[in-house]
Amino acid sequence: MYKRFRDAIVFPEKIIQYRKDSFFLIFAYILLFSIVLSTYTIIYVASFDQIDIATREQMNEDLITEAVDCQIVNSELVCTNQIIKAIYDDGEVTKVFVDSSETINFSNYDLLAINVIFHKDEYIIYVGGLSENNPIADLPLGLQNIDFNDLANDHDGFSEEFITGVEQIMIDHIWVWGSLFIAGVVFVNMLLIIIVILLVSWILKSRFRIIPFKEIFRMATYVSTTSFIILTFNNLLGLYYFFMFLLIIISFRQVNKLSIGILKVIKK
Repeated sequence: MYKRFRDAIVFPEKIIQYRKDSFFLIFAYILLFSIVLSTYTIIYVASFDQIDIATREQMNEDLITEAVDCQIVNSELVCTNQIIKAIYDDGEVTKVFVDSSETINFSNYDLLAINVIFHKDEYIIYVGGLSENNPIADLPLGLQNIDFNDLANDHDGFSEEFITGVEQIMIDHIWVWGSLFIAGVVFVNMLLIIIVILLVSWILKSRFRIIPFKEIFRMATYVSTTSFIILTFNNLLGLYYFFMFLLIIISFRQVNKLSIGILKVIKK
């Protein structure tokens, strides 16, 4: 693996010797750089200790502004009527509900979302078909006694107590949402890497039609290594235009050097 990494950066013309690598090795290489490309997210999750101000403001906007006739009194949910109501929805993956049903019916909840459900004397975290039950008494004091009518009557006061509670939940259960978050980012980055590889493969295939596509794809994977590294630094530093310009120049250089190496082999 090291030789392939070295040659991909320093001697791209030598990559042709790896054109018959197993697809398991190619997949492992793509997965490795998908994880590397997710470095910023991994650092964020590993160092998480509070919700930043910008996120707090967005969460305040994502809370509903209508009264919900439920309260948490002495760490137990009390509602006037049976109700299942989302009080928070970020529009992406996180939702918070009050559920006064006698028993929880998980079919009412999005399987792919991170659902936090207040039910009786517990709050339940339901993600991907798995659930974890925790006593409301373990939450910060502000959430052990709270009136959901204040969503309309005292929205800012409710929001402060709610966000502080969510922050504590996130810290206590970082392995749940953190693992899901990282896995999702790794998957998205894998798709991005495959798109880059396919683009490079198309360029190489248009030049060397006699080479089978599977060999082209293997070489394109390795020759794109520098692009993956640039994308990683772009994610960490956020210098978008500069790194995109650098990406285009270096990618062209690496592909061109590989093309020269392929031509030498063909002429032999």
